[in-house]
Amino acid sequence: VCFELDGEAEQLGLAVELETHALRKACRLLGGLPEGTTLSLNVSPRTVLDGLPDTLGEDLDWSRLVFELTEHVPVEDYEALQTALDRLRERGARLAIDDAGAGFASLRHIVNLTPDIIKLDIGITRGVDSDPSRSAIAEMVTRFAERVDIRVIAEGVETPEERDTLIALGLTLGQGYLFGRPTIAG
Repeated sequence: VCFELDGEAEQLGLAVELETHALRKACRLLGGLPEGTTLSLNVSPRTVLDGLPDTLGEDLDWSRLVFELTEHVPVEDYEALQTALDRLRERGARLAIDDAGAGFASLRHIVNLTPDIIKLDIGITRGVDSDPSRSAIAEMVTRFAERVDIRVIAEGVETPEERDTLIALGLTLGQGYLFGRPTIAG
């Protein structure tokens, strides 16, 4: 589930409630997904801190959930967030840092939260085949992730050249229009 929190919901103090409603609705899709498929859910630090495990319920197959921490809001208390994320992980869920390299999804997130997955931002992926700086960053993140046993997914892969360059750099997981277009869940 990926959405931008509506400005009005934020102003009314209902942003967490709106996000939680969307997460609950998305979790209902889990039973209809093929066995072995995971469901990735974008989630803000505020919503995680608001008691997400209790909000979503106990009857989920948590091992099939990946919570992608969004980059839109800064983290003010990493210790509290880590404690809240540990509650999700105890149930079997995994953590991804979404859009690494953009917004507030900095190296600090990666170091302080020890994610299972780093999602390399489209701003780094786009043009990785022709820009030595982007290529060097993608390679650096890939090597770092290998050393600490974190998976990396390149976001926004749109051309065969980008895919081939990422593979040559050791990045074997990707998402983007090259592989398929978004669809509406049935």
